[in-house]
Amino acid sequence: MKMLDHTLQFWAAGAMLLLLAGCQTTVQEGEKPLKKDVSLLGYTLGSPKRHDDLHKLYIPRAMIKPEVREPHLQTEFINVLISEFTKEQTFEIVPRAEEADGTLKTTLTELKLNSIQYVDSKIDRISASTPTAWRVWVHADVALIDNRTGEEVWRANDMRGTYDFNPVGDFTEIRREAILQACADLSKDICDNVSEPW
Repeated sequence: MKMLDHTLQFWAAGAMLLLLAGCQTTVQEGEKPLKKDVSLLGYTLGSPKRHDDLHKLYIPRAMIKPEVREPHLQTEFINVLISEFTKEQTFEIVPRAEEADGTLKTTLTELKLNSIQYVDSKIDRISASTPTAWRVWVHADVALIDNRTGEEVWRANDMRGTYDFNPVGDFTEIRREAILQACADLSKDICDNVSEPW
């Protein structure tokens, strides 16, 4: 029993030494308050470090392909996208390109609405094949531009947001709300991808 206790203490001490050997702290000074980064065995603890130097982001009104025939969609989509980035807080969102380090350009390329569920003929033969659920897809091409160099630092084509809904009530209103929910899904995906270190 004593031997087991000594063995465990030995391994615990060894593990602690390894952790301390792999632990490193760096302090960053400058205009911003001091920031401490702690890395453990090569992994950085805390918020992810960005590999670029983009802090302020301008998000202009989305471009829209002619085949996407949905009134005011590009404006409403950008409002949702800006809101998502504001919540996430990796970037400071600014109102003008001149104030920004980078510009996030989006092009809405496709809007699809398909039925995904139908009335079962065993339950109701008269209404068989009538849609009971729908899915909306919103597709976009996205690029992040460094305003100081004009270079594209990140791009993703054909990103998609989806939303499923049941048409209960006014179909036009429910469809519109579903499109905005799909835009919210797409915005979250864009924000997650742009905010990750590349």
